Amino acid sequence: MARRIAAVALVTAGALAALAVAAWDPPEPELARLDGLRSAFGDAGIRMTGHTLFTDVTRLEYCPNPGGEQARYCATTALVRSGSSIGNVNAGAGASGRMITVGVVEPAGPAEAAEVFKIMIEELVCRCWEAESPGGFASILGWLEDAASRSAEHGGQIPLNSEISGLAGADILLEVGRGGDRWGLVITQP
Repeated sequence: MARRIAAVALVTAGALAALAVAAWDPPEPELARLDGLRSAFGDAGIRMTGHTLFTDVTRLEYCPNPGGEQARYCATTALVRSGSSIGNVNAGAGASGRMITVGVVEPAGPAEAAEVFKIMIEELVCRCWEAESPGGFASILGWLEDAASRSAEHGGQIPLNSEISGLAGADILLEVGRGGDRWGLVITQP
């Protein structure tokens, strides 16, 4: 009898948690960002899947915030080209409304990562990179090639970060993983 009561309590708690997540409605601007990206990726021949929403502790894994503010929720999607996964895009927001978008591309070289990151920057930040040349880089590909070169100087054995601050009010962090074939882009905006 005690086991049966415990099982019913567990099922009931799980059902209530599922209802709470289903009833929770994230702010539309953040999810609308994913819809804009989906269209731009589609134009480039990259399919972006529908999003999965996390509101539990898992959200911190998919939407880490370098500014220290924890995301209230995180929506994650996969990027697919020719039937194969090439990475994912995650989007969320902190309690203050500061938005975060994370893109991961792997395995990839600078050119493949630059294609995805250029779409993200142009759709979410601005179409102003070439005009402003942040960090002295004439193109996003140039920024990634520089990071790949610096990573190679260390034998690709340590992760490398490169940051662009203030482009249209956004902070953009590039991460090159060990081995140089895993690329991450973190965009935070007010």
